[in-house]
Amino acid sequence: MLPPGDATSASNTRRVLIVGGPGSGKTTFARRIASALRLPHHDLDRIGYDPPDLHPNAPFWQWTRVADNDRRERAGRLAATDGWVVDGLYAGWTVALRNASDVIVWLDPPTPVTTWRVLRRAIEHRARGGRDWDVRSVVRVARGAHNFRTRPPATDEQLRERDGANGASTLAAFLGPAANKLIHCRTTADIRRTLECLSKGPGPT
Repeated sequence: MLPPGDATSASNTRRVLIVGGPGSGKTTFARRIASALRLPHHDLDRIGYDPPDLHPNAPFWQWTRVADNDRRERAGRLAATDGWVVDGLYAGWTVALRNASDVIVWLDPPTPVTTWRVLRRAIEHRARGGRDWDVRSVVRVARGAHNFRTRPPATDEQLRERDGANGASTLAAFLGPAANKLIHCRTTADIRRTLECLSKGPGPT
C-alpha cells in the first residue's frame, strides 16, 4: 500500500479509481483530479443505474439499478479506454476498473464526518432547487454513511443483489489484490497530500 501523498503514485497516472463510503468526498476529489490531469470524470452511480426511458435528467432516485452482468460489461469498456478518473463505492462489478487503474485512492474519513456531509449535501442540494434527493433518499444514504464501517463482509451474491451490501470490510477485501497501488486516506491531511501529489500529473520516467 502506498502512503498518502507518495510522489511515486503520480508517475504516468492516466487511470485513477476513487473509492469510499457515502459522504467521503469521492466526487469532489475525483473532479479536482480529473481537472488537474485533463482526464474525463465518470461517476459509477451513472454507470450502475439507468434513467427512466426518454428522461435522462430525471432525479437520481427515479433511476433503475442495472443488472450485474451489464454493469461488468460497462465497467470493462470504460476500463479499456485511454484515461479516466472514476469514483464510486461499488465492489464486485468494478473489478476491471480496479485492475486497470494506475492508482486507487480510498477516502475513509471518520463516520461523524461522512454522515454530516451527506445531510449537508442534501440540504444544500434542495435549497438550490435540485431534485436528486427526496426524503427517502436522504435517510437511506445517511444511514449508509453511518453504517459503512460496521457492515459485515458481503458475499458475491449479496453484492449482485443489492448495493447496500457494500461496506468498509467488503471494500478492503476487494482492494486487497491491488494493494501495491492503493492509497488509503483516513484524515484530512492524508487527503490533502494525496490530492496535491496526484494533481501534479505525470512525473519523469
